Amino acid sequence: MVEKKLNGARNGHPAKLEYLANPNGHLSLVHVIQIQNETSGTWYEAFMDAHSDSGQLLSLTDFVSHATASTLSKLSVTQLNSPRATV
Repeated sequence: MVEKKLNGARNGHPAKLEYLANPNGHLSLVHVIQIQNETSGTWYEAFMDAHSDSGQLLSLTDFVSHATASTLSKLSVTQLNSPRATV
């Protein structure tokens, strides 16, 4: 079910049974599984309602980051460590 929704397959990481805190303050018993699709580069941890016959997806963690990073030059790092540096 959830594998089809997320266009992937379980990656072999052991499934877990946990409680998930909901925004309303209640707890839900959930099955936690990891779903990956190496072709499309996706990797999720899915939290599915353990009491739902349809495996309702309650929460999702996306392990793939599409962020970019910049590096500081050596001069910039030296300037940051200077006693007169303004941050």
